[in-house]
Amino acid sequence: MPLSNPNDLPASIQELTNKVDALTAQVTQLEQTTRTNDPFFRAIAIGFLVGFFVAIGTAIIGYFFNVADDRRQREIAFAEQQIEKLYGPLFALSKATFKAKEHLFSHRKRKPDSTSKDFFDPKDPPSEEDVEKWRIWIKTILQPMNVMMEEAIIKNAQLLEGGDIYTPFADLILHAESYKATMAKWKDTDAKANPHFREGTENTAVIGFPEKFDECVENAFNAMREKRERLKNSLIPPFGTIEDTSFVAAHCVVGWSVKLVED
Repeated sequence: MPLSNPNDLPASIQELTNKVDALTAQVTQLEQTTRTNDPFFRAIAIGFLVGFFVAIGTAIIGYFFNVADDRRQREIAFAEQQIEKLYGPLFALSKATFKAKEHLFSHRKRKPDSTSKDFFDPKDPPSEEDVEKWRIWIKTILQPMNVMMEEAIIKNAQLLEGGDIYTPFADLILHAESYKATMAKWKDTDAKANPHFREGTENTAVIGFPEKFDECVENAFNAMREKRERLKNSLIPPFGTIEDTSFVAAHCVVGWSVKLVED
């Protein structure tokens, strides 16, 4: 998270200190002049002192206001990057992946009395036609989107709110990589040559798609949009935390996915 550069503070404060020293010297000289107890000079001295402290107070307030506003602008720019490069693409791909899975599973042929949601249910195994369609969708639609989500996380890890990779994000990377190993074994002759062609172990990733990934992404995306709006509509102090990681504990820390699921 970008912060105000503390190295900028000493130079600015030193500049204010020099001005204070110069004005103090003038005040001292004026005090010597007013020792005659002349009312006219006393009034001038009082007016000068009042103006002096007002000027110093205004300068200090203006300085810290500028520091705060500069940080706010940089935080807004950072939030925009988070949404544009990380959370926005993940949210769009997550929704598209969900729709693609929904379509694929809904067109899978099943027994009339089957209530299973498992594409590779051993009690109601898919037909060869279903498996061929599965592999086509994995190769051309689902796995490419998995890889795009994986790359968005890896290439933009510095934009993660809180600075730590969330468990569903780490699981998604493992899922995408393990699917590459599964797909590397696929052959065009498997339907005839591989007796396990219709089984899940031959067609799914060793590391399943993380169950909480979609929920984590959606809540993170919404949290970043809300943070951006708060920054745009409020003046933040020059120091202190601005990150919003409340969604992590609630939606993004769920443990590792190591079970076999269908995609």
